[in-house]
Amino acid sequence: MTTLVQIPFHGTRIEAHLAEDDLHVVFRPIVESLGLEWSSQLRRIKRSPWASYGHMNTTGSDGKNYDMVTVSRRTLTMWLATIQASRVNPDSQELLAAFQNESADVLDQHWHKGAPASVESAPVPALTLSQKTRDQIELLGMARGLVDKNWLEGKARIVLARALDEAPEIPDAQVPLYVESYLNEKPGLTAVQTKALRSPFGRKVSAAYKAHHGRVPQKSPGEVGSRIREINAYIEADRWLFDQVWNDDYEAVFGATLFQALSA
Repeated sequence: MTTLVQIPFHGTRIEAHLAEDDLHVVFRPIVESLGLEWSSQLRRIKRSPWASYGHMNTTGSDGKNYDMVTVSRRTLTMWLATIQASRVNPDSQELLAAFQNESADVLDQHWHKGAPASVESAPVPALTLSQKTRDQIELLGMARGLVDKNWLEGKARIVLARALDEAPEIPDAQVPLYVESYLNEKPGLTAVQTKALRSPFGRKVSAAYKAHHGRVPQKSPGEVGSRIREINAYIEADRWLFDQVWNDDYEAVFGATLFQALSA
């Protein structure tokens, strides 16, 4: 019978065990702690080509034997990256952000560095660069076929160049392009204005992309503010669409009525 280690985590717990040199995490408690419906998330895992899952038998506190679904640590990381904050209730959004930003570090810290396993009892230092790079490359590989191949190649080149402390060699057209970074390039926009524009501008760019390509943009895990979310995967070759939306809908009212309307 497998023995689980319970790791305290922001008022809940992560249950896991090590087998065949890989961490396996009990999936259901995490799903339910975020207020998500268990059966639907299990179906998502089972149909996702990047997911690695299995079953284990363990003894509960009541002395009974239970069959539990487990996922690999990397599968957990990938799954968390696909959960949007808008899909969980407001009370669970802070916990979701903690899982997305800290759970992988906590698991690695517990098994590989021998430090306290609770994020409440001790801060968790960042993974070494090599560990981060391996994780990122593996996640990018798992996303093959799910994300635009040009965006994926550009992102992989950036990750490798960062690990080698080199400038990435990326064809200009394949450099990833983000709504937030595009808006940050606009002179005179404050951080508050950029945040206010991010969603409406992003929706318009997505609509323009669909009108031109006949399909919606593919998704990829990315940072929005301080959180990891599923975002549209654009590259520099799409910049002309960004420019078109900006020039058509925002340029004329940039200095006057636009932000008055947004703040009304």
